[in-house]
Amino acid sequence: MSKTILEIALTTDGFVAGQNDEQDWLEGFDNLSEFGFDEFIANTGAIIMGKRSYDLGVKRGWFKGDSYGDSPILVICNEIPQVPSQDADFRFVTSGVDELYDRAIEAAGEKNVYVFGGPNLVQQLLDKGLLDEMRLNYVPILLGKGIPLFSNDSKTRHQLELIQTKQFSNGLSRLHYRVVKED
Repeated sequence: MSKTILEIALTTDGFVAGQNDEQDWLEGFDNLSEFGFDEFIANTGAIIMGKRSYDLGVKRGWFKGDSYGDSPILVICNEIPQVPSQDADFRFVTSGVDELYDRAIEAAGEKNVYVFGGPNLVQQLLDKGLLDEMRLNYVPILLGKGIPLFSNDSKTRHQLELIQTKQFSNGLSRLHYRVVKED
């Protein structure tokens, strides 16, 4: 059975980007195979993200090549881009998070759904009980200001169960959690 898993890098103080979407703080932490990302992608059948993550990723060339495998990337948006990127198998969903989730689960089959970001999408998935696990990769830097992964807009409290911790030689720490679902 597939799981919906957030895999994301963030600063130790909880930011996924600087105030102007800066991610220069990730330099030196870009050898993804060192962090088990290749295995993670091999077990991924679909990727979901918000439109802002799509726009930034296309602009910065994140999706060129096969960095994210051959899984379809479903993008939630209000409006489909007039000229969609051809860097990957992008599929656009304009009918909300529930439809995005359903289409991703169907596309993933027995593999997992990788939640790429961003924070708004993550919060909606959490609040709807659709996120199963979170692999939070903490980069040893404090930005002080930026775009937080978790907002103060959550309507509910979320209990997490620690599955694994892993410390890497360059200082990156991974906390892998299961999101406890209420019965």
